[in-house]
Amino acid sequence: MEAQLTPGTVVGGDFRVVSLLARGGMGAVYVAEQISTARPRALKLLRRDLLASPGMAERFTLEARVAARIRSDHVVEVIGAGYDPHLAAPWLAMELLEGRSLDAILAARGRLSLPEASEVLRQIGAGLAAAHQAGVVHRDLKPENVFLAAQRDASRALRVKILDFGIAKVLAEASLASPATVAVGTPRWMSPEQTESTGAVSPASDVWSFGLLAYAVITGRYFWRAATAAGGGTITQLLREVLADPIPLASMRAGEQGMPGALPPGFDAWLARCLERDPRRRFPNAGEAVQALGPILGPGHLDVGMLLGAAPSPSPFGGSVPQTLASHTSAPVVTGPIIATPPPRRPAGRGGLVAGLAIGGTVALAAAGLGVAHFAFDAFSLKTVVAPPIAPLPPTPVLDGTWSITAASTPQGNAYQGLVEIAPLGAAKRVGWTLHTGEKQEGVGLVEPGHFDVAWGVIPYAIAVYTLSGSALQGRFLEAGAPFEIHSEDLTGPANLEGTFTIARSSSGHGGTVTFTRDGGRLLVQRATTTGGARGVGLREGNRVAVAFSPTGTGAGIVSYVIDPGDRSMRGLWSVSATPAPGREALQLLAPPPASPAAPPAPPLLAPR
Repeated sequence: MEAQLTPGTVVGGDFRVVSLLARGGMGAVYVAEQISTARPRALKLLRRDLLASPGMAERFTLEARVAARIRSDHVVEVIGAGYDPHLAAPWLAMELLEGRSLDAILAARGRLSLPEASEVLRQIGAGLAAAHQAGVVHRDLKPENVFLAAQRDASRALRVKILDFGIAKVLAEASLASPATVAVGTPRWMSPEQTESTGAVSPASDVWSFGLLAYAVITGRYFWRAATAAGGGTITQLLREVLADPIPLASMRAGEQGMPGALPPGFDAWLARCLERDPRRRFPNAGEAVQALGPILGPGHLDVGMLLGAAPSPSPFGGSVPQTLASHTSAPVVTGPIIATPPPRRPAGRGGLVAGLAIGGTVALAAAGLGVAHFAFDAFSLKTVVAPPIAPLPPTPVLDGTWSITAASTPQGNAYQGLVEIAPLGAAKRVGWTLHTGEKQEGVGLVEPGHFDVAWGVIPYAIAVYTLSGSALQGRFLEAGAPFEIHSEDLTGPANLEGTFTIARSSSGHGGTVTFTRDGGRLLVQRATTTGGARGVGLREGNRVAVAFSPTGTGAGIVSYVIDPGDRSMRGLWSVSATPAPGREALQLLAPPPASPAAPPAPPLLAPR
């Protein structure tokens, strides 16, 4: 790895390095000031040895300039490109974006709603169509190379941007000097012709990737079995699926992955045409593919708050309390094309296709009937290892809709009745109680196989759900004001769940302690992190612990339901800080919400009345 550039270094005669954003096996990305315009830019430097073959640095510059000619608001603007003789390295300057990558959003959300997916895919298609009209093929379309950028105008609209046009082609040509055949692209997204050294890459190659991307955005799953952590697949198995095995209908694969009914009518035929192995039978370009997809998905809608979230500020839970993006102008949440803060940690597993494979490295494989090939992984995504797959979500019963409180009592033994409304809210569920007394309450819930845990209180409050194993607690937590992002954390402490646990690891990046004290039928919880203190109340069932946190003095409540999918009912206990005795509540689903691809997202979570 080459030395890091110091602030003040001038690259290409016009870009002064301000700070390092990220570095990986392919090079590094810096925040830089363009001297001639005094504008901030993203400056990407490739490792000098990657383009050491004669003429490759010039080819890199040429292809970057060709990509710069693409006229689209949905392609990241290339400011300049060249070769710096003092650094002996090629460089690429781009607009600096504020927002999040599609990869990070899928990691936090699992999948997008149909209106969100429709708008995101329409904008990606528009960018690809403009590139294809200019004679440019991306070759490596994937969620990591799609960025949702916040706009600075009053509408606060989101604009989808495609990153890294042109680089894949140069890296592929540079590899021809090697005795090995190298296909540049990420195998889980690449078309069959990209696996062959003599394969003719065309706009139809991007159509293949666009189809797989559409499936992932709508279902939150990879289409190929071998591409998922749960599938435990290998490169050989993945290639067999791509090149030889019968390709199933999208709805069949979605049902197999626990997502029946996720895909709208007509999507099967559309994706089947995108995934024709003969590129001549696919949509010839992205323009025709997205035009055919539009009526299938219906109207689009993007909610900047739900997809990007608001700028972070300190919170007692180690996460963030939202503000408006407009109120946060000094330091963007994410500066593209590299995420300034790491995306949420995904569940551990085999992850990716070859664990621990460094970028720029190759892996040889031999498969019966497939021959031998070498593949460069994530060739220009500037990550140090192969990106893990989109986190697979376990199948869950229908919870959205109107529920009747069939039997319930307060800790004091008083019976009550009412209705409960459950609706999607980011990566969580929005829950609203309306009691027969007229009292209303709102909360946020996390769904797990067989369980539904809900917290309520005054924002900011959070819900955490842990699994106890010996002296370790493994869990995840979500803040009511930031329902688009679930954090994970591991605690270590006493085996009897009574005492102080240390936060051994947290995806929020904060440390601290959590103390549990048994009090009647519930747990009292004190949380102290590097961002402040909070207290809460928890319920334990076997090795599961559900906790509601809130800053000291505001209070919070927790309810832990057990789901009975057979008769569409739930029953559970609930607790608040004021009394050690639990309340009880049983629910019966009255009516699920009507299916409508154009249904608007759930309204923002409100403070309880």
